[in-house]
Amino acid sequence: MLNVLSDSGNSTVADCEIAYQAKWGLYASTSSSSTFTRNTITSADGGGIDVEGGFSTTVSHNKISNVGMRPGYGFSGVNGAIGMQSTLSTTHITFAENEVWQVGYIGLRFDGVGNLIEKNIIHDVMLTLDDGGCMYTWGKDASTGHVLRNNVVYNSISNVSSAIPGTWTFSVGYYFDYGVTDVLLEGNTVYNCPNGVFVQYACDNITIKDNVIYNTSQGVLFAQNFEEDYVTNIKIEGNTIAGISASQTALNLGTHTEKGSFTTANNVYCFTLNTEPFYLTDHHSFTWWQSNREPSATACPSTLDSEYSVDKILSENLIQNGDFTNGTSGWVGWPSTNSLLSWQSACTGMNGGCLKWTVDDTTNALIYANRFATTANGGFQLEATASAPQDVAITTNFVRHHDSFDSLGWSWTFTATAEPTHFTHVLVTPKGDNLTRLDFSKNTASSTTVLLDNVVLYSVSTKARIPGQEIVLLVNPTDEAVKQDLPYGYDAYQTIAGQTTCSVELSPFSSVVLINPSTGDCDVGSQTTVVLPLIAAMLCASVLLLL
Repeated sequence: MLNVLSDSGNSTVADCEIAYQAKWGLYASTSSSSTFTRNTITSADGGGIDVEGGFSTTVSHNKISNVGMRPGYGFSGVNGAIGMQSTLSTTHITFAENEVWQVGYIGLRFDGVGNLIEKNIIHDVMLTLDDGGCMYTWGKDASTGHVLRNNVVYNSISNVSSAIPGTWTFSVGYYFDYGVTDVLLEGNTVYNCPNGVFVQYACDNITIKDNVIYNTSQGVLFAQNFEEDYVTNIKIEGNTIAGISASQTALNLGTHTEKGSFTTANNVYCFTLNTEPFYLTDHHSFTWWQSNREPSATACPSTLDSEYSVDKILSENLIQNGDFTNGTSGWVGWPSTNSLLSWQSACTGMNGGCLKWTVDDTTNALIYANRFATTANGGFQLEATASAPQDVAITTNFVRHHDSFDSLGWSWTFTATAEPTHFTHVLVTPKGDNLTRLDFSKNTASSTTVLLDNVVLYSVSTKARIPGQEIVLLVNPTDEAVKQDLPYGYDAYQTIAGQTTCSVELSPFSSVVLINPSTGDCDVGSQTTVVLPLIAAMLCASVLLLL
């Protein structure tokens, strides 16, 4: 172990290679205004770098790996098998541009006061122990005033075999334990962790801002009530949170409605497979969350909910007058006395005029447009924008026009709500017919009015949907800007703001989420490039590290 002596100041340890240590690789006791930089530490049983006391020390550009990987060696207790740490008696410690990986327990533990944690890469941690994460701090004895900015953390594993039998395992990207106060978590990326950000009991004044949280079981998680120690003054703002399985949630805020206090604003949520990705005393949909808790929230545009994705678009729009520029021409309501169609000139959230479909309490009322040809096992992409004053389920399906009761074996149901929503669905129809009709049917016995616009149906070639290609996370964990072509052979993706892009330039330590890949939309030599600022604000599903 390289030991920086107690009460030393202005010490520098640089460009050293430290390996095969029984305790810490580098240990500094009450060392102030010191610099530990460009060191390589590997195969240390106790941990990588330990800053015990002191102030204004900088730990930067170190590479630490394979520490705390031998159970039963190193230290006992809670501070062993850690990549880097500062203790509660430290102030104003800087951890910058370090890389830590293959760690038995926590990647970086930062206790003390006023620490700056920026541009670190921490991954593949929690390999031998449980209940920790990539970055962790304990607050009961005064851990406060920290700034975490532009860090990239991923693969916080949690060793199940080390957990107490019969208990649940727990691992996090950013872990704020009991009583942490006054923290800014800004512009960071966390992915492939069981939990993204965890805020424990009695934490106060923590701002979670402009971060990317991807592929975590729970994006942001609050601890449940414990002896009345609720979290307070937690701000969740401007983050992008995405899940790629039906079991993943964006926010699990428990029962923090009255005694605890938090705010959410301007977050983007990408959850296509979980229809209720919010938990606050109960499970809630995005529509409920936006209406009741976060009016400024947005959802990723036009993400697909089908088992298929589009390979190529093979036709023009098969629906005539799908934008209703010609009023209701070509559209029919059935039965005509109960399913009334009219054109409405002002339609909030839609492109100009729209179709107004007024239906009484008749069951199985429907509308349809022109006929077109389909073939068995043919692929199609259907899009529509819809709204209704109260939630109403609308089922779309293909039928033979000359036999309206003969379905071609496909149907899809979406819910029109008060907020105009654009829906996209990719389908393969088992059967075909030369006179196929696309029906929109309301099959509940209640009167309602539905506004419909932007109805598009393309004939497409399809392939099995791969979530990692539909929603793609690009990460630049380097200190230089990187320009990246699009992955998986696609010509174009969309950003979460709906902008089509053909290549991406990532600033240092930033990330971007791209969605809805397509082919044939970009010409070589005239590509649109999206440039990302230093503080990331986007996210995704398959992860490409640009090294």
